[in-house]
Amino acid sequence: MLLLVLLAAGQPVWAAVTVTGSGTENDPYVVANWADLKAKMALGGYIRLGADVTDLEGTGDSYLEVPAGVSVTLDLNGHKIDRNMTESQVGGYVILLKGQSNSHASLTIRDSQGGG
Repeated sequence: MLLLVLLAAGQPVWAAVTVTGSGTENDPYVVANWADLKAKMALGGYIRLGADVTDLEGTGDSYLEVPAGVSVTLDLNGHKIDRNMTESQVGGYVILLKGQSNSHASLTIRDSQGGG
C-alpha cells in the first residue's frame, strides 16, 4: 500500500520522507541529506543533523540559504556539513543569509555532541 501511495503522489519509492520532527526546539527537524537540509533551512526552525551531510552534486550552485525573515537554529549534533567542492570559486560559500533592511535572516549554529 505504501508503494502505491508514493507512486500516486509522483514520488519515487526511494524518495520517502527522511525528515523527522516538527522544527521546534523540543522536536527539531532531523535531517540526514543535503536536499532535506536545504529544504528545511529555507523554512526555518530548529534543525538537527542525523548524519554527516554532503552536497553530492558538487555543482557549485547548491549552497544552503536562509531567506530574509527566516530564523534557523542548526545543531550539528557531532556531524559535519560538506559542500563537496575541490577548489575555491566565487560564490563558493556553504550558507548564505539573505536579508533586507527591514527583514533579516538569522542563523545560530550549535554542536550538542561536540565541543559546543
